[in-house]
Amino acid sequence: MESIHRDTSKRLAIVVPVSNEARTIRSVLAELLKLQPDDLIVVENGSTDGSGQIAKSMGARVLSYETPLGNDVPRAVGALATDADIYLFTDSDLVIPAEQLLPLIEDIESGADMAMNAIDWCARYPKPDAPSIARYYLNLCLGRRDLGLENVLTIPHAFSRKALDRIGKEVLANPLLATALVIYEGLAVTVPTQYNVLDKNRARKAHMTLPGDKLPYAYQRMHGDATEAFAHLFTRKGPRFGFGPGLQDRSAYDNRHLYTASWVPSAKPVTEPDVTLVLSISHGTVPLRRFLEQMKDRYRLIPVVHSAEAKVTQLLERLDIPYIHIPHFVGHNVAFAIGAEQVQTPIAVFHDTLQPLDHYEIHPFAAPIRAGKAHVVVNDQSMYVGRLEGMSPVLIGNYYLNIVANEPELTTSAINLPPYGIHVPSFRDIGWAALMNPSLAQIVALERGLTVIPGLHLDIAHRTNVHWRPVLMDENTLIGDQLESLYYWVTKYGYRGGFNDGNRQRHVIPAGHPAYLVTPPVGQPHVDLHEVLSH
Repeated sequence: MESIHRDTSKRLAIVVPVSNEARTIRSVLAELLKLQPDDLIVVENGSTDGSGQIAKSMGARVLSYETPLGNDVPRAVGALATDADIYLFTDSDLVIPAEQLLPLIEDIESGADMAMNAIDWCARYPKPDAPSIARYYLNLCLGRRDLGLENVLTIPHAFSRKALDRIGKEVLANPLLATALVIYEGLAVTVPTQYNVLDKNRARKAHMTLPGDKLPYAYQRMHGDATEAFAHLFTRKGPRFGFGPGLQDRSAYDNRHLYTASWVPSAKPVTEPDVTLVLSISHGTVPLRRFLEQMKDRYRLIPVVHSAEAKVTQLLERLDIPYIHIPHFVGHNVAFAIGAEQVQTPIAVFHDTLQPLDHYEIHPFAAPIRAGKAHVVVNDQSMYVGRLEGMSPVLIGNYYLNIVANEPELTTSAINLPPYGIHVPSFRDIGWAALMNPSLAQIVALERGLTVIPGLHLDIAHRTNVHWRPVLMDENTLIGDQLESLYYWVTKYGYRGGFNDGNRQRHVIPAGHPAYLVTPPVGQPHVDLHEVLSH
Protein backbone atom coordinates (compact mmCIF):
# COMPACT_ATOMS: atom_id res chain seq x y z
CA MET A 1 0.00 0.00 0.00
CA GLU A 2 1.55 3.27 -1.12
CA SER A 3 1.42 6.04 1.49
CA ILE A 4 0.57 9.63 0.72
CA HIS A 5 2.97 12.26 2.01
CA ARG A 6 1.79 14.49 4.85
CA ASP A 7 3.40 16.28 7.79
CA THR A 8 3.77 13.33 10.16
CA SER A 9 4.99 15.61 12.95
CA LYS A 10 1.27 16.42 13.41
CA ARG A 11 -0.64 13.64 15.11
CA LEU A 12 -3.57 12.55 12.91
CA ALA A 13 -6.65 10.75 14.22
CA ILE A 14 -9.30 9.44 11.84
CA VAL A 15 -12.77 8.56 13.10
CA VAL A 16 -15.08 6.27 11.11
CA PRO A 17 -18.56 5.28 12.31
CA VAL A 18 -19.70 1.87 11.06
CA SER A 19 -22.97 -0.05 11.18
CA ASN A 20 -23.27 -3.10 8.94
CA GLU A 21 -20.84 -1.91 6.29
CA ALA A 22 -18.90 -5.14 5.69
CA ARG A 23 -19.34 -4.56 1.96
CA THR A 24 -17.29 -1.33 1.92
CA ILE A 25 -15.33 -1.06 5.19
CA ARG A 26 -12.21 -2.83 3.88
CA SER A 27 -11.87 -0.48 0.89
CA VAL A 28 -12.64 2.58 3.04
CA LEU A 29 -9.91 1.74 5.54
CA ALA A 30 -7.41 0.89 2.81
CA GLU A 31 -7.68 4.47 1.54
CA LEU A 32 -7.46 5.92 5.05
CA LEU A 33 -4.32 3.92 5.91
CA LYS A 34 -2.54 5.61 2.99
CA LEU A 35 -2.76 8.82 5.07
CA GLN A 36 -0.58 7.27 7.81
CA PRO A 37 -2.93 8.01 10.72
CA ASP A 38 -1.56 7.82 14.24
CA ASP A 39 -4.93 6.58 15.46
CA LEU A 40 -7.60 5.00 13.23
CA ILE A 41 -10.79 4.64 15.25
CA VAL A 42 -13.81 2.71 14.05
CA VAL A 43 -16.93 3.26 16.12
CA GLU A 44 -19.00 0.12 15.54
CA ASN A 45 -22.60 0.66 16.62
CA GLY A 46 -25.51 -1.70 16.09
CA SER A 47 -23.48 -3.77 13.64
CA THR A 48 -24.18 -7.48 13.13
CA ASP A 49 -22.29 -8.30 9.92
CA GLY A 50 -18.73 -8.46 11.26
CA SER A 51 -17.72 -4.98 10.16
CA GLY A 52 -15.84 -4.47 13.41
CA GLN A 53 -13.80 -7.65 12.99
CA ILE A 54 -12.78 -6.59 9.50
CA ALA A 55 -11.67 -3.21 10.87
CA LYS A 56 -9.62 -4.88 13.63
CA SER A 57 -7.93 -7.15 11.11
CA MET A 58 -6.74 -4.04 9.28
CA GLY A 59 -5.26 -2.48 12.39
CA ALA A 60 -8.04 -0.11 13.39
CA ARG A 61 -8.96 0.50 17.01
CA VAL A 62 -12.61 -0.53 17.32
CA LEU A 63 -15.05 0.90 19.86
CA SER A 64 -18.09 -1.39 19.92
CA TYR A 65 -21.67 -0.60 20.93
CA GLU A 66 -24.39 -3.22 20.61
CA THR A 67 -27.11 -0.76 19.65
CA PRO A 68 -27.08 2.02 17.03
CA LEU A 69 -26.00 5.36 18.50
CA GLY A 70 -27.90 7.47 15.97
CA ASN A 71 -26.62 10.08 13.56
CA ASP A 72 -23.33 11.82 14.38
CA VAL A 73 -22.99 10.53 17.96
CA PRO A 74 -20.28 8.00 16.90
CA ARG A 75 -18.11 10.87 15.64
CA ALA A 76 -18.22 12.52 19.06
CA VAL A 77 -17.53 9.17 20.76
CA GLY A 78 -14.51 8.56 18.54
CA ALA A 79 -13.08 12.04 19.00
CA LEU A 80 -13.41 11.80 22.78
CA ALA A 81 -11.49 8.52 22.73
CA THR A 82 -8.35 9.99 21.18
CA ASP A 83 -6.00 12.95 21.26
CA ALA A 84 -4.57 14.50 18.11
CA ASP A 85 -3.49 17.63 16.34
CA ILE A 86 -5.75 16.87 13.38
CA TYR A 87 -9.09 15.03 13.45
CA LEU A 88 -10.45 13.67 10.17
CA PHE A 89 -14.01 12.32 9.93
CA THR A 90 -15.51 10.21 7.16
CA ASP A 91 -18.10 7.44 6.75
CA SER A 92 -17.75 3.71 6.22
CA ASP A 93 -20.21 3.41 3.34
CA LEU A 94 -18.30 5.70 0.95
CA VAL A 95 -14.91 4.82 -0.49
CA ILE A 96 -13.23 8.20 -0.89
CA PRO A 97 -9.76 8.22 -2.47
CA ALA A 98 -7.02 9.30 -0.07
CA GLU A 99 -6.02 12.01 -2.55
CA GLN A 100 -9.44 13.62 -2.05
CA LEU A 101 -9.01 13.58 1.74
CA LEU A 102 -5.48 14.97 1.82
CA PRO A 103 -6.45 18.64 1.17
CA LEU A 104 -8.54 18.62 4.35
CA ILE A 105 -5.52 17.48 6.35
CA GLU A 106 -3.16 19.91 4.62
CA ASP A 107 -5.41 22.87 5.39
CA ILE A 108 -5.42 22.00 9.09
CA GLU A 109 -1.64 21.56 8.93
CA SER A 110 -1.45 25.08 7.46
CA GLY A 111 -3.46 26.69 10.24
CA ALA A 112 -7.14 26.17 9.43
CA ASP A 113 -9.38 25.03 12.28
CA MET A 114 -12.20 23.45 10.29
CA ALA A 115 -11.87 22.16 6.73
CA MET A 116 -15.00 21.06 4.88
CA ASN A 117 -15.98 19.21 1.74
CA ALA A 118 -17.87 21.49 -0.65
CA ILE A 119 -21.44 20.89 -1.75
CA ASP A 120 -21.83 24.43 -3.05
CA TRP A 121 -23.79 23.29 -6.11
CA CYS A 122 -26.75 22.58 -3.78
CA ALA A 123 -27.05 26.35 -3.30
CA ARG A 124 -27.74 26.59 -7.04
CA TYR A 125 -30.64 24.16 -7.16
CA PRO A 126 -33.81 25.91 -8.39
CA LYS A 127 -35.88 24.30 -5.61
CA PRO A 128 -33.84 24.15 -2.37
CA ASP A 129 -34.77 21.48 0.17
CA ALA A 130 -35.32 22.03 3.88
CA PRO A 131 -31.81 20.97 5.03
CA SER A 132 -30.20 23.32 2.50
CA ILE A 133 -32.37 26.23 3.66
CA ALA A 134 -31.50 25.58 7.31
CA ARG A 135 -27.78 25.33 6.70
CA TYR A 136 -27.66 28.41 4.49
CA TYR A 137 -29.72 30.53 6.88
CA LEU A 138 -27.59 29.54 9.88
CA ASN A 139 -24.38 30.58 8.14
CA LEU A 140 -26.04 33.75 6.88
CA CYS A 141 -27.17 34.83 10.37
CA LEU A 142 -23.63 34.29 11.62
CA GLY A 143 -22.30 36.69 9.02
CA ARG A 144 -20.82 33.99 6.78
CA ARG A 145 -23.00 34.00 3.69
CA ASP A 146 -19.76 33.43 1.81
CA LEU A 147 -19.80 29.87 3.15
CA GLY A 148 -23.17 29.23 1.51
CA LEU A 149 -24.57 26.02 2.97
CA GLU A 150 -21.20 24.40 3.74
CA ASN A 151 -21.38 22.54 7.02
CA VAL A 152 -19.85 19.49 8.69
CA LEU A 153 -23.14 17.68 8.29
CA THR A 154 -21.39 16.74 5.03
CA ILE A 155 -18.47 14.34 5.18
CA PRO A 156 -15.53 14.23 4.93
CA HIS A 157 -14.28 17.05 7.12
CA ALA A 158 -11.43 17.83 9.51
CA PHE A 159 -10.86 19.85 12.70
CA SER A 160 -7.81 21.18 14.48
CA ARG A 161 -7.05 20.41 18.10
CA LYS A 162 -7.72 24.08 18.90
CA ALA A 163 -11.17 23.96 17.35
CA LEU A 164 -12.34 20.87 19.24
CA ASP A 165 -10.83 22.14 22.49
CA ARG A 166 -12.75 25.39 22.00
CA ILE A 167 -16.16 24.04 20.98
CA GLY A 168 -16.03 20.69 22.80
CA LYS A 169 -15.76 17.30 21.12
CA GLU A 170 -19.19 16.42 22.49
CA VAL A 171 -20.76 18.99 20.19
CA LEU A 172 -19.86 16.85 17.16
CA ALA A 173 -23.07 14.95 17.94
CA ASN A 174 -24.85 17.88 16.28
CA PRO A 175 -22.82 18.91 13.21
CA LEU A 176 -24.77 22.12 12.58
CA LEU A 177 -24.07 23.24 16.15
CA ALA A 178 -20.41 22.33 15.77
CA THR A 179 -20.12 24.40 12.58
CA ALA A 180 -21.98 27.33 14.14
CA LEU A 181 -19.72 27.39 17.19
CA VAL A 182 -16.56 27.31 15.10
CA ILE A 183 -17.86 30.31 13.16
CA TYR A 184 -19.01 32.07 16.35
CA GLU A 185 -15.57 31.61 17.91
CA GLY A 186 -13.97 33.29 14.90
CA LEU A 187 -11.87 30.25 14.01
CA ALA A 188 -10.39 29.73 10.55
CA VAL A 189 -12.66 27.86 8.13
CA THR A 190 -11.76 26.50 4.69
CA VAL A 191 -13.46 24.45 1.99
CA PRO A 192 -10.50 22.84 0.16
CA THR A 193 -12.09 19.84 -1.55
CA GLN A 194 -15.19 18.93 -3.50
CA TYR A 195 -16.20 15.28 -3.53
CA ASN A 196 -19.81 14.55 -4.45
CA VAL A 197 -20.92 12.37 -1.57
CA LEU A 198 -24.61 13.09 -2.18
CA ASP A 199 -24.69 11.22 -5.49
CA LYS A 200 -23.20 8.19 -3.77
CA ASN A 201 -25.61 8.13 -0.81
CA ARG A 202 -28.01 5.20 -0.74
CA ALA A 203 -31.73 5.93 -0.83
CA ARG A 204 -33.11 5.66 2.66
CA LYS A 205 -36.64 5.51 4.01
CA ALA A 206 -35.82 8.39 6.39
CA HIS A 207 -35.37 10.64 3.35
CA MET A 208 -38.87 10.01 2.02
CA THR A 209 -41.93 11.98 3.09
CA LEU A 210 -44.38 9.61 4.76
CA PRO A 211 -48.17 10.00 4.76
CA GLY A 212 -49.20 12.62 7.30
CA ASP A 213 -45.79 14.30 7.35
CA LYS A 214 -44.76 17.48 5.57
CA LEU A 215 -41.06 16.67 5.69
CA PRO A 216 -39.07 13.41 5.63
CA TYR A 217 -37.96 12.14 9.05
CA ALA A 218 -34.29 12.88 8.31
CA TYR A 219 -35.11 16.41 7.15
CA GLN A 220 -36.95 17.01 10.41
CA ARG A 221 -33.87 15.88 12.34
CA MET A 222 -31.61 18.21 10.36
CA HIS A 223 -34.00 21.13 10.85
CA GLY A 224 -33.96 20.33 14.55
CA ASP A 225 -30.16 20.40 14.47
CA ALA A 226 -30.21 23.91 13.03
CA THR A 227 -32.83 25.03 15.53
CA GLU A 228 -30.76 23.62 18.40
CA ALA A 229 -27.74 25.52 17.07
CA PHE A 230 -29.75 28.74 17.06
CA ALA A 231 -30.99 28.01 20.60
CA HIS A 232 -27.41 27.69 21.90
CA LEU A 233 -26.38 30.85 20.08
CA PHE A 234 -29.27 32.81 21.64
CA THR A 235 -27.57 32.29 25.02
CA ARG A 236 -24.44 33.94 23.64
CA LYS A 237 -25.69 36.47 21.10
CA GLY A 238 -29.15 37.34 22.44
CA PRO A 239 -32.58 36.80 20.82
CA ARG A 240 -31.81 39.03 17.82
CA PHE A 241 -28.12 38.13 17.33
CA GLY A 242 -27.34 41.83 17.52
CA PHE A 243 -29.68 42.73 14.64
CA GLY A 244 -31.40 45.79 16.08
CA PRO A 245 -35.01 46.92 15.58
CA GLY A 246 -33.82 49.53 13.09
CA LEU A 247 -36.36 52.31 12.60
CA GLN A 248 -39.14 50.47 14.45
CA ASP A 249 -39.81 52.36 17.72
CA ARG A 250 -41.59 49.76 19.83
CA SER A 251 -41.66 52.04 22.86
CA ALA A 252 -44.32 54.10 21.07
CA TYR A 253 -46.75 51.23 21.50
CA ASP A 254 -46.61 51.69 25.27
CA ASN A 255 -47.82 55.27 24.77
CA ARG A 256 -50.42 54.41 22.16
CA HIS A 257 -53.34 55.71 24.23
CA LEU A 258 -51.85 59.20 24.05
CA TYR A 259 -52.05 59.02 20.27
CA THR A 260 -55.44 57.33 19.95
CA ALA A 261 -57.31 59.22 22.69
CA SER A 262 -58.86 61.65 20.22
CA TRP A 263 -59.48 59.11 17.47
CA VAL A 264 -63.05 59.10 16.16
CA PRO A 265 -63.76 56.87 13.15
CA SER A 266 -65.67 58.18 10.18
CA ALA A 267 -69.39 57.38 10.15
CA LYS A 268 -69.72 57.78 6.39
CA PRO A 269 -71.02 54.72 4.49
CA VAL A 270 -68.51 52.77 2.40
CA THR A 271 -68.80 50.14 -0.34
CA GLU A 272 -67.16 47.33 1.68
CA PRO A 273 -68.08 48.04 5.31
CA ASP A 274 -66.61 44.77 6.64
CA VAL A 275 -63.04 45.79 5.78
CA THR A 276 -60.79 48.30 7.52
CA LEU A 277 -57.62 49.46 5.83
CA VAL A 278 -54.94 50.25 8.42
CA LEU A 279 -52.41 52.55 6.80
CA SER A 280 -48.91 53.49 7.84
CA ILE A 281 -48.24 56.97 6.42
CA SER A 282 -44.77 58.28 7.13
CA HIS A 283 -44.02 60.39 4.05
CA GLY A 284 -45.99 62.38 1.54
CA THR A 285 -45.34 60.31 -1.57
CA VAL A 286 -46.65 61.42 -4.97
CA PRO A 287 -49.23 58.58 -5.35
CA LEU A 288 -50.68 59.14 -1.85
CA ARG A 289 -53.49 61.52 -2.86
CA ARG A 290 -54.78 59.23 -5.61
CA PHE A 291 -54.61 56.21 -3.32
CA LEU A 292 -56.60 57.90 -0.54
CA GLU A 293 -59.19 59.16 -3.02
CA GLN A 294 -59.62 55.62 -4.31
CA MET A 295 -59.96 54.08 -0.85
CA LYS A 296 -61.96 56.55 1.25
CA ASP A 297 -65.37 55.57 -0.11
CA ARG A 298 -64.58 51.89 -0.46
CA TYR A 299 -63.19 50.83 2.97
CA ARG A 300 -63.05 51.99 6.56
CA LEU A 301 -59.73 53.76 6.92
CA ILE A 302 -57.41 54.08 9.92
CA PRO A 303 -54.44 56.14 8.74
CA VAL A 304 -51.60 56.19 11.28
CA VAL A 305 -49.55 59.25 10.41
CA HIS A 306 -46.06 59.31 11.89
CA SER A 307 -43.19 61.65 11.15
CA ALA A 308 -45.02 62.95 8.10
CA GLU A 309 -44.89 66.42 6.68
CA ALA A 310 -47.75 68.82 7.47
CA LYS A 311 -48.97 68.43 3.91
CA VAL A 312 -49.99 64.83 4.71
CA THR A 313 -52.26 65.78 7.58
CA GLN A 314 -53.58 68.68 5.52
CA LEU A 315 -54.40 66.27 2.70
CA LEU A 316 -56.25 63.93 5.06
CA GLU A 317 -58.23 66.83 6.49
CA ARG A 318 -59.18 68.12 3.04
CA LEU A 319 -60.42 64.63 2.16
CA ASP A 320 -62.28 64.48 5.49
CA ILE A 321 -60.43 61.33 6.60
CA PRO A 322 -59.85 60.97 10.38
CA TYR A 323 -56.34 59.89 11.33
CA ILE A 324 -54.15 58.93 14.28
CA HIS A 325 -51.18 61.24 14.60
CA ILE A 326 -47.84 60.27 16.15
CA PRO A 327 -45.36 63.16 16.11
CA HIS A 328 -42.30 61.02 15.35
CA PHE A 329 -41.43 58.12 13.06
CA VAL A 330 -42.26 54.73 14.61
CA GLY A 331 -42.02 52.33 11.66
CA HIS A 332 -44.89 50.66 9.86
CA ASN A 333 -45.01 47.59 12.12
CA VAL A 334 -45.55 49.71 15.22
CA ALA A 335 -48.04 51.90 13.34
CA PHE A 336 -49.98 48.76 12.35
CA ALA A 337 -50.09 47.52 15.95
CA ILE A 338 -51.38 50.87 17.20
CA GLY A 339 -53.94 51.23 14.42
CA ALA A 340 -55.16 47.62 14.74
CA GLU A 341 -56.51 48.26 18.22
CA GLN A 342 -59.05 50.66 16.74
CA VAL A 343 -60.41 48.20 14.14
CA GLN A 344 -64.12 47.43 14.54
CA THR A 345 -64.68 45.36 11.40
CA PRO A 346 -64.12 41.60 10.97
CA ILE A 347 -61.41 42.09 8.35
CA ALA A 348 -58.35 44.34 8.44
CA VAL A 349 -55.83 44.89 5.66
CA PHE A 350 -52.50 46.48 6.57
CA HIS A 351 -50.54 48.57 4.10
CA ASP A 352 -47.59 50.98 4.10
CA THR A 353 -48.32 53.81 1.67
CA LEU A 354 -44.66 54.04 0.69
CA GLN A 355 -45.60 51.21 -1.66
CA PRO A 356 -48.00 52.40 -4.39
CA LEU A 357 -51.17 50.31 -4.70
CA ASP A 358 -54.37 50.44 -6.69
CA HIS A 359 -57.75 49.74 -5.13
CA TYR A 360 -58.16 46.38 -6.88
CA GLU A 361 -54.93 45.15 -5.25
CA ILE A 362 -56.45 45.37 -1.77
CA HIS A 363 -59.37 43.06 -2.56
CA PRO A 364 -57.31 39.78 -2.82
CA PHE A 365 -56.13 40.25 0.77
CA ALA A 366 -59.69 40.51 2.10
CA ALA A 367 -61.75 38.22 -0.15
CA PRO A 368 -60.43 34.83 1.11
CA ILE A 369 -61.07 35.93 4.70
CA ARG A 370 -64.59 37.03 3.85
CA ALA A 371 -65.17 33.63 2.19
CA GLY A 372 -63.96 31.77 5.28
CA LYS A 373 -60.95 30.31 3.48
CA ALA A 374 -58.25 31.96 5.58
CA HIS A 375 -57.51 33.84 8.79
CA VAL A 376 -54.41 35.55 7.40
CA VAL A 377 -53.63 36.41 3.77
CA VAL A 378 -50.03 37.33 3.01
CA ASN A 379 -48.19 38.87 0.08
CA ASP A 380 -47.30 35.91 -2.17
CA GLN A 381 -43.51 35.75 -2.53
CA SER A 382 -43.31 32.12 -3.64
CA MET A 383 -42.07 32.99 -7.13
CA TYR A 384 -38.77 34.06 -5.57
CA VAL A 385 -37.96 30.53 -4.41
CA GLY A 386 -34.87 29.60 -6.37
CA ARG A 387 -31.13 29.28 -6.07
CA LEU A 388 -30.13 30.09 -2.50
CA GLU A 389 -27.07 31.93 -3.80
CA GLY A 390 -29.33 34.55 -5.35
CA MET A 391 -32.22 34.68 -2.90
CA SER A 392 -32.87 37.54 -0.49
CA PRO A 393 -31.75 36.69 3.07
CA VAL A 394 -35.19 37.77 4.30
CA LEU A 395 -36.96 35.33 2.00
CA ILE A 396 -34.62 32.51 3.06
CA GLY A 397 -35.47 33.32 6.68
CA ASN A 398 -39.19 33.34 5.90
CA TYR A 399 -38.86 29.86 4.39
CA TYR A 400 -36.90 28.63 7.41
CA LEU A 401 -39.52 29.91 9.86
CA ASN A 402 -42.41 28.49 7.86
CA ILE A 403 -40.72 25.08 8.09
CA VAL A 404 -40.27 25.56 11.84
CA ALA A 405 -44.02 26.18 12.12
CA ASN A 406 -44.72 23.07 9.98
CA GLU A 407 -46.04 25.04 7.02
CA PRO A 408 -43.33 24.53 4.37
CA GLU A 409 -45.96 25.05 1.65
CA LEU A 410 -45.91 28.78 2.45
CA THR A 411 -42.27 28.82 1.33
CA THR A 412 -41.05 32.44 1.36
CA SER A 413 -44.41 34.20 1.92
CA ALA A 414 -44.96 36.05 5.19
CA ILE A 415 -46.59 39.14 6.64
CA ASN A 416 -43.25 40.88 7.14
CA LEU A 417 -43.65 42.06 3.53
CA PRO A 418 -46.98 43.94 3.49
CA PRO A 419 -49.73 44.29 2.54
CA TYR A 420 -51.50 41.51 4.41
CA GLY A 421 -55.03 40.78 5.59
CA ILE A 422 -56.21 39.46 8.97
CA HIS A 423 -59.45 38.02 10.32
CA VAL A 424 -59.78 40.33 13.30
CA PRO A 425 -61.75 38.13 15.77
CA SER A 426 -59.27 35.24 15.32
CA PHE A 427 -56.27 37.48 15.94
CA ARG A 428 -57.47 39.32 19.03
CA ASP A 429 -56.41 36.48 21.35
CA ILE A 430 -52.86 36.72 20.02
CA GLY A 431 -52.80 40.45 20.71
CA TRP A 432 -52.10 43.32 18.38
CA ALA A 433 -48.70 43.96 19.95
CA ALA A 434 -47.45 40.92 18.03
CA LEU A 435 -47.71 42.94 14.81
CA MET A 436 -44.67 44.94 15.95
CA ASN A 437 -42.77 41.82 14.89
CA PRO A 438 -44.70 40.41 11.92
CA SER A 439 -42.57 37.25 11.81
CA LEU A 440 -43.58 36.57 15.40
CA ALA A 441 -47.23 37.30 14.61
CA GLN A 442 -47.18 34.79 11.77
CA ILE A 443 -45.44 32.00 13.67
CA VAL A 444 -47.88 32.39 16.59
CA ALA A 445 -50.83 32.41 14.20
CA LEU A 446 -49.62 29.16 12.64
CA GLU A 447 -48.92 27.69 16.07
CA ARG A 448 -52.52 28.37 17.08
CA GLY A 449 -53.92 26.70 14.02
CA LEU A 450 -54.93 29.78 12.04
CA THR A 451 -55.00 29.31 8.27
CA VAL A 452 -52.38 31.44 6.53
CA ILE A 453 -52.44 31.56 2.74
CA PRO A 454 -50.68 33.60 0.05
CA GLY A 455 -52.82 36.15 -1.74
CA LEU A 456 -51.76 38.47 -4.52
CA HIS A 457 -48.11 38.82 -5.47
CA LEU A 458 -46.87 42.38 -5.09
CA ASP A 459 -43.25 43.08 -5.96
CA ILE A 460 -42.39 45.45 -3.12
CA ALA A 461 -38.80 46.13 -4.13
CA HIS A 462 -39.45 47.08 -7.74
CA ARG A 463 -42.61 49.10 -7.28
CA THR A 464 -41.29 51.12 -4.33
CA ASN A 465 -39.20 54.21 -4.95
CA VAL A 466 -35.55 53.32 -4.34
CA HIS A 467 -35.35 56.16 -1.81
CA TRP A 468 -37.95 54.49 0.43
CA ARG A 469 -36.87 50.86 0.13
CA PRO A 470 -34.57 50.95 3.19
CA VAL A 471 -37.49 52.30 5.24
CA LEU A 472 -39.90 49.64 4.05
CA MET A 473 -37.50 46.69 3.77
CA ASP A 474 -34.58 47.07 6.17
CA GLU A 475 -32.84 43.71 5.88
CA ASN A 476 -31.15 43.73 9.29
CA THR A 477 -34.41 44.58 11.06
CA LEU A 478 -36.29 41.84 9.25
CA ILE A 479 -33.63 39.21 10.04
CA GLY A 480 -33.62 40.33 13.68
CA ASP A 481 -37.40 39.92 13.75
CA GLN A 482 -37.07 36.41 12.34
CA LEU A 483 -34.50 35.44 14.95
CA GLU A 484 -36.62 36.93 17.73
CA SER A 485 -39.51 34.79 16.49
CA LEU A 486 -37.34 31.68 16.54
CA TYR A 487 -36.29 32.61 20.07
CA TYR A 488 -39.96 32.57 21.06
CA TRP A 489 -40.39 29.16 19.45
CA VAL A 490 -37.43 27.46 21.15
CA THR A 491 -38.35 29.06 24.47
CA LYS A 492 -41.77 27.47 24.18
CA TYR A 493 -40.97 24.20 22.41
CA GLY A 494 -37.43 23.49 23.53
CA TYR A 495 -34.01 23.74 21.97
CA ARG A 496 -34.96 21.50 19.05
CA GLY A 497 -38.23 23.31 18.40
CA GLY A 498 -40.22 20.09 18.61
CA PHE A 499 -38.20 18.35 15.86
CA ASN A 500 -36.94 14.79 16.32
CA ASP A 501 -33.36 14.02 17.36
CA GLY A 502 -32.95 11.10 14.98
CA ASN A 503 -32.82 8.49 17.76
CA ARG A 504 -29.46 9.81 18.93
CA GLN A 505 -28.21 8.06 22.04
CA ARG A 506 -26.79 11.20 23.60
CA HIS A 507 -26.42 9.57 27.00
CA VAL A 508 -23.31 7.66 25.88
CA ILE A 509 -21.47 10.98 25.71
CA PRO A 510 -20.73 12.59 29.06
CA ALA A 511 -21.78 16.22 29.32
CA GLY A 512 -18.35 17.77 29.62
CA HIS A 513 -18.85 20.99 27.67
CA PRO A 514 -21.53 23.63 28.34
CA ALA A 515 -22.57 23.68 24.68
CA TYR A 516 -23.42 19.97 24.73
CA LEU A 517 -26.67 18.92 26.31
CA VAL A 518 -27.46 15.25 26.88
CA THR A 519 -31.13 16.24 27.18
CA PRO A 520 -31.90 19.54 25.40
CA PRO A 521 -34.51 21.66 27.25
CA VAL A 522 -38.07 20.88 26.23
CA GLY A 523 -39.47 24.39 26.65
CA GLN A 524 -42.22 25.94 28.72
CA PRO A 525 -45.98 25.98 28.10
CA HIS A 526 -46.48 29.74 28.28
CA VAL A 527 -44.29 32.45 26.83
CA ASP A 528 -45.16 36.12 27.29
CA LEU A 529 -45.11 37.78 23.86
CA HIS A 530 -44.56 41.19 25.44
CA GLU A 531 -41.41 39.87 27.10
CA VAL A 532 -40.15 38.52 23.77
CA LEU A 533 -40.84 41.87 22.10
CA SER A 534 -38.96 43.74 24.83
CA HIS A 535 -35.64 42.73 23.28
